Amino acid sequence: MSADFVIEDSVLAELRQATANGEKHLRWFQNALHNRDGDVVARVRKQLYVKREPAR
Repeated sequence: MSADFVIEDSVLAELRQATANGEKHLRWFQNALHNRDGDVVARVRKQLYVKREPAR
């Protein structure tokens, strides 16, 4: 099975804005899993935890 994860630039901008003050941000994403023939065999929903690293 395989999956391609693509995050649009507009979503990245939202994540950057939401974490600008160093706070965490939780965001749900959905994706399809494909078999070798390219058929969708499952759909998954995952939550990403996003937080900026402190400046060094």
